[in-house]
Amino acid sequence: MNKTPAISVIVPCYNASETITRCLQSLCQQTYRNLQIIVVDDCSADRSRAVVQQFAEQDDRITLLANSTNLGVADTKNIGLQNATGAFVGFLDSDDWLAPDFLENLLTQALELDVDFVRCDHTRVTGTVETVSKAPQGARNIRLNPRDSVGPARRKTMIDYPYAGAGLIRKRLLDSQGILFQEGLRSAEDRLFFLRLFCEAESYCVSSEAGYFYRKDIESSLTTNGNESQLDVFKALHAMSDYVSERKESTEIREKVLEMSLALTTFHYSSRKRLQETVRKKLFTEIVKFLRASDPALLATVTGRWSLKKKLRLKTLSLHATIRDRLAPKP
Repeated sequence: MNKTPAISVIVPCYNASETITRCLQSLCQQTYRNLQIIVVDDCSADRSRAVVQQFAEQDDRITLLANSTNLGVADTKNIGLQNATGAFVGFLDSDDWLAPDFLENLLTQALELDVDFVRCDHTRVTGTVETVSKAPQGARNIRLNPRDSVGPARRKTMIDYPYAGAGLIRKRLLDSQGILFQEGLRSAEDRLFFLRLFCEAESYCVSSEAGYFYRKDIESSLTTNGNESQLDVFKALHAMSDYVSERKESTEIREKVLEMSLALTTFHYSSRKRLQETVRKKLFTEIVKFLRASDPALLATVTGRWSLKKKLRLKTLSLHATIRDRLAPKP
């Protein structure tokens, strides 16, 4: 095996002792062998570290890094990136797994087309049901300009598909542009990361490979719990808005970012009942802050294309959030 790995795979881990075995088995059994596997444990309270250490003793491609305090998923992924030495970087959550030829297929396509990064479909797993979820780009197996895949606002595009595990990225691109995950976030950390990737890279491609298996039925997952970490999405929304404004991005890209942000705001509002009561109250405050910070002219343009029903839904959301925010006791 070459001393310099072609692919570094970063596995953020937190209390994953029940799922990390399958995750690591799928990496160790990849048909492409020239790997660096970096597991970053975020101060787990279960046997996660012990399980990973057992794997590391049997496979010298595995490195275990252990946070001394719980830092959250964004900082944990960044620690992995700082220690990655591969030409390409991939990510795999500790409750997910890969098909045996997944990395080989993506690397082959990335090299053949000479692109900065490759994205792909993935398979969603709920219980025993597996469903292929396609990346929202119809052009496959050809070299594409990433910026052309950000808009338009009214259509689902590639920045609505922030699955870190569904692809590979050239490490030199991340290093040269200083692209990292938004510090301190415990959810929605992928949003700004992929927006920057699509705005700053020069080329990418999309593969129909769907060998990334993404679990949706883990109760401890950030996608299912109702704690305060869910509100970090609003930090991500503010950061994306600031990013496109500071870069003076095109109107199409700025409209798309706002459209996506409003969709995420509406989603969290409609899902508020799954939040803890104290978190629900803070949600209303965050919604009001985000809507007030949005560019009025851009907001009018984006919502001006909406149906009457959709406009009324946003107006109801805004009014409800404003009232609840004003009634909430202030610290």
